[in-house]
Amino acid sequence: MWQEAKATSEAAAVEGNEVPGPGPESTLEGVAAELERERLFRIIEDLVLWENTTNEEVLQAARDEIWASWRRTCAENADHPRAKELFDRHKLPAFHDPFAGGGALPLEAQRLGLESHASDLNPVAVLINKAMIEIPPKFAGRPPVRPEPSEVEAQDRFDRAGGVWKGA
Repeated sequence: MWQEAKATSEAAAVEGNEVPGPGPESTLEGVAAELERERLFRIIEDLVLWENTTNEEVLQAARDEIWASWRRTCAENADHPRAKELFDRHKLPAFHDPFAGGGALPLEAQRLGLESHASDLNPVAVLINKAMIEIPPKFAGRPPVRPEPSEVEAQDRFDRAGGVWKGA
């Protein structure tokens, strides 16, 4: 295909037409990188769909990819002078957004399993971030704040095997 595109470009140049060339010829590494990029984009495309907000399969695929990426980074930096201190392959690094604003990035990082920190100069943004990423984890997995949940809610949200409330 590349050879055909190059021949077409050269023929057009002979006729006096300006047609850009096809660029460099594809390499095996380039094709493999493009396939990997497409695979990662599919994970992101699934992750951003509203209906997948609580889809554990989609979230777990993203979490697994984060762990795989972190372990590759740890392996690539094994010879770093502070590798034991900075690159613990069994613990993900924390995420910090120094200009968090409404807190979308720290919230998503937390949802995907990273320890998340946020700061901002605007006190309203700080309050929003506190309400979104600091307070909710303190109550995660706890039952609703009322004497008895409805039967439907108990069936949908209570994991009897694990004994915890999901999505709380």
